[in-house]
Amino acid sequence: MPEKSPGGVKYLVGVDYDITYVKALLRKNLVKSIVTVCFFLLLTIPIIKSYTSSYKAFLENLKESEERYRRLAENSPDMIYRMSLPEGEYEYVSPAATMIFGYPPKAWYENPRLIQDIIHPDWSDYFETEWHRLQKGHLTPALEYQIVHKDQTARWIHQRCVAVHNAAGDLIALEGIVSDITDSRQAEEELRASHERFLTVLNSIDATV
Repeated sequence: MPEKSPGGVKYLVGVDYDITYVKALLRKNLVKSIVTVCFFLLLTIPIIKSYTSSYKAFLENLKESEERYRRLAENSPDMIYRMSLPEGEYEYVSPAATMIFGYPPKAWYENPRLIQDIIHPDWSDYFETEWHRLQKGHLTPALEYQIVHKDQTARWIHQRCVAVHNAAGDLIALEGIVSDITDSRQAEEELRASHERFLTVLNSIDATV
């Protein structure tokens, strides 16, 4: 019948326990556990190393892509921007803003409504209409309007933009490219004026014949 030893461990009366055997058995099981763990590590370490190398390569490629995009944006003659919505705050404005509008990127960050302050009076209603449409989720992909440059000259602006949505389909940002098309618009005006003068002369000749 099992009895309790002084230490509280049950043992069978008449059974002679070999403590050396017990220790050897425990040591054997411990060795097997250690071998199992080592075998597991030998299998997983190459996988971990491969994953780490792939992740590092991914981060390096991502950093390189970001640097390439930054160089393109900062050296572009067009202003590139990103605006968060519905807040209407600029997350990024490229350096070309200074040349196109006369105001550096810092001015746009500090005053997100700057474009409303410098819009040409003839185009203020048009711009307000487009802004309200955007707030309702309706985006016009391309806009043309006039602004008043910081040097007080009127400039023609061409703006192309795309909407950015989250996974739920909500409009969260606006990304765009802004170009100064003043020279091309002036050239168009001069060409049209020249054509009208030509037609006037031609009509006067026909009238005298």
